[in-house]
Amino acid sequence: MATFIRDVRFAARMFAREPGLTLLVVLALALGIGATTAIFTVVDAVLLRPLRYAEPDRLVVAMHGEGASGPVSPADYLDYRRAARSFEGLSAAQAWGGTLGGGERPEAVNGLKVAADMFDLLGVPAHAGRTFVEGDDQPGRDAIVVLGYGLWMRRFGGDRSVVGRSLSIDGRPYVIVGVMPAGFRFAPFWQTRAEMWAPLSLAERRDDRGGRSLRMFGRLKEGVTPGEAQAEMSTLAAQLERAYPQTNTGAAITVRPLLDRVVAGIRPTLLALMAMASFVLLIACANVANALLARASGRQREIGIRLAIGASRGRIVRQMLTESLVLAGSGAAGGLLLAGWAINWLTAVLPAGSLPRQHDIVFDLRVAAAALLATVLVGLATGLVPALQTVQARIAGVLDAAGKGVTQSGRRKLAGRLLIAGEVALAVVLLVGAGLMARTMIGLNAVDPGFRADHLAVATVSLAGTPHHEAPARDPMFRRIREHLQTLPGVTAAGAINHLPLAGDVWTLGYRIEGQPEPPPGQRLSAVYRIVQPGYFAAMELPILQGRALSDDDGPAAPPVAVINQAMADRQWPGESPIGRRLFMPGMSDIRAPITIVGVTADARQSDWTEPVHDEVYLAYAQRSGEFGLGRMTFVLRTSSDPARLASTIPGEVALLDRSVAVFDNATMTSVVADELWRERLTMQLAGVFAAVALGLAAIGIYAIVAYSVERRTRELGVRIALGATRGRVVRLALGEALRPALLGLAGGVVAALGAARFIESLLFGVSALDPATLATAVITLLTVAAVAAWIPARRASRLDPLEALRRD
Repeated sequence: MATFIRDVRFAARMFAREPGLTLLVVLALALGIGATTAIFTVVDAVLLRPLRYAEPDRLVVAMHGEGASGPVSPADYLDYRRAARSFEGLSAAQAWGGTLGGGERPEAVNGLKVAADMFDLLGVPAHAGRTFVEGDDQPGRDAIVVLGYGLWMRRFGGDRSVVGRSLSIDGRPYVIVGVMPAGFRFAPFWQTRAEMWAPLSLAERRDDRGGRSLRMFGRLKEGVTPGEAQAEMSTLAAQLERAYPQTNTGAAITVRPLLDRVVAGIRPTLLALMAMASFVLLIACANVANALLARASGRQREIGIRLAIGASRGRIVRQMLTESLVLAGSGAAGGLLLAGWAINWLTAVLPAGSLPRQHDIVFDLRVAAAALLATVLVGLATGLVPALQTVQARIAGVLDAAGKGVTQSGRRKLAGRLLIAGEVALAVVLLVGAGLMARTMIGLNAVDPGFRADHLAVATVSLAGTPHHEAPARDPMFRRIREHLQTLPGVTAAGAINHLPLAGDVWTLGYRIEGQPEPPPGQRLSAVYRIVQPGYFAAMELPILQGRALSDDDGPAAPPVAVINQAMADRQWPGESPIGRRLFMPGMSDIRAPITIVGVTADARQSDWTEPVHDEVYLAYAQRSGEFGLGRMTFVLRTSSDPARLASTIPGEVALLDRSVAVFDNATMTSVVADELWRERLTMQLAGVFAAVALGLAAIGIYAIVAYSVERRTRELGVRIALGATRGRVVRLALGEALRPALLGLAGGVVAALGAARFIESLLFGVSALDPATLATAVITLLTVAAVAAWIPARRASRLDPLEALRRD
């Protein structure tokens, strides 16, 4: 240990004599280690850590669709629960939420209704009180609630005596029976902001096979694999399809490990960012290794003397490795500071609940241990090659070469060139990745959402728990709110919709066109349906292409009417006008008469920015206000002033009408759209940062190797100039020193970029992973940077005074 401490002190003195080189090396390592550590923190929290449930590897999700993303019906769930033998337990959850009363202002809270055995299935006990027990989901016993830790702290200040108290949710009293621990989150891939849970009662829906609203979660029995469970569930699904073809045709079930379902959507993005950050670290390591190689060349006399007076080669290697570890440690210290800042920035810019397991992203001992391991590996990787090359030479040759000022050995020169080539190759891959993500964002921004997001304020209003909650009073109250908001300064149009595009659920129902026969099982037409109040189309500037918009005249006593989108008109009535055509929607129990189409509107992006637009039907709120869940509506206000300022005033304005009405999620539509594209935007930003750092490090590396070569060849260049070499010849000679490894790196980088293209294809939109323009731009950019970086020291070399150069030792 004493020897190591002496080596550290010696290294510190050596680096203090070369502050410029030391600062450059430490900065490069800080950038590489910081970027890698920050991204690894996210990867570790989201992809690698087990879910915070008991034996999470045995937890699976079972739902419709290839990706296990489609909910199942209550009747199907009960059949699967009775018949499946692969599971210790099979439970279900349904989206829920409500307005909490009793405080200064009503508060809307997201929640879930879960089967009584859900918490036992997850194996997570309550922090205070209890979770649900058998029988809690029976009618008359289900008015109980379990609170999330955050809601408990926010609403009750962590008071344990709340267990047993009554809490008003949507005007109905619920008894608080428990509080969950601080780290508990459920479900981790859907309804991620749930903060309260109530029992799921299916007594009145046990025969319902059409209303698919449940997500099934299961715990596999010991020794049962997901594949075996999949085989059993597929057999049961086939039996249900044969028994109930009208509702179950094509309704296959997919069993998927819960963690896999949670991270499936984000895994490619995080792995791509991890690879980019690792490339930055590798480029930084190549720069450091090159700097240490150059430094070792300048210490030939010192090393030769130490070897001559008896120092062992192993002792010299240990000293040089210690020096590289000191550099790596200094870089790691700066990298950890940079990583801490980057993690805070990432968690601040991510929309709430957008990233799975977002609350688990913290800098902890696991991350610190990974950063420490990276530091040791970097120190060894950057110091070993220079150390071994230094001690491999014969003592006499080292002393002779150092005395004559000969340039570095051929092996050392080759190592330096290969490191530069590697830097350039990695930089090409990063530049291509950043370019493709930039092209993707350009393509996404060019997508027409169908509406104008600018100058649009939005806010969701809930009447739950108020005197206006019952169906007859809802429409008049919502109309009062709309009329009041429309009088605010700057507001030019106001309307409302049950689910805001890109920010709400997507409800679909089957429909049949009048005059057409009933379709066979599995081929029933379905459409996304939205419930809107008059003024919605004008406020969104969603143009009416044919017919008219919905109006206040479309009330309960008027014939049922609808507006459809252009995609539905083109699919169902190609080349014809759908105005006056009529639909039947059997799932709408309160509309028995056929629905007449009175207008066609432009297609709007309802749920996904890039997927094809589905058939859409817009119905009048006044004719649908009895529909379940329509106690809340999202108001949209078109304004000629600042929409953010207008959005902030909406809660106060609604409170002037009734303080018991809850207002939440007030924002601008521009921010709603931005939240939809957060993943692509963040990937582009980080890829751009990594590419810029890589470009800068590659330029520094090329500059350093040319500058060092010029410095070591001063006498040779002086002789050449004295013998008549032109300045242009000297510049070309020095440029060739850098451009040969740079060109080799460009060729390798192009091959690597083409090979890596298939790994990022799923992240792209509107551009091919093999886009030649992006590839050419990256190559030209790097070639230009390399030429400029090499030209600066080369030009300096061409201006050498021959006499001064020859006098140098």
